[in-house]
Amino acid sequence: NRRFLPTAKERAVNRRIYDVYQFNRNPYIDFPEFVDAVWVGHPSWGDWRLTHFTLDELLDEQLSSDAADPDSDGLSNLLEMALYSDPRSAETEPLIGTVHPDGNSVTLSFPSAESLDNLNVTLVLEFSEDLETWTEIPLPSATTQVGDNPFQRIRQVTRTMQSGEREFYRLRAFR
Repeated sequence: NRRFLPTAKERAVNRRIYDVYQFNRNPYIDFPEFVDAVWVGHPSWGDWRLTHFTLDELLDEQLSSDAADPDSDGLSNLLEMALYSDPRSAETEPLIGTVHPDGNSVTLSFPSAESLDNLNVTLVLEFSEDLETWTEIPLPSATTQVGDNPFQRIRQVTRTMQSGEREFYRLRAFR
């Protein structure tokens, strides 16, 4: 249901079955998110989408597609899902919010979903010295819970740097 969403043809067949034959619809075709909600639970792609969008909104790609940004905070729905954050609440703090320089090291803290396994999304932390060449930094497996969201965690990465060196960091989410 996550990798192979219903096609336009499958949706048309579902509609025809409703209009002509059975007068009922297959809800898993209309809303593939239901599969996760029924069979997978938290945290999952379907559960996240059903938590943050109404059924009508799920049909509106301008609002609920991976690339949409309903709160106009610069974070796409796909990245919000990887962070397990609310796409309706604009982020006012920097995404990589806590940077603690300590001698020759820096510790970066950022939120992410407790597990990315059932979200069908990959989250990558990268650094660059020139904003052109980016290198992936392995995500730590150790996390701490964030406030009252049981499915969101804080990840911390410590980087060793030479004196006078500077680095730029970014988080990317992709399928």
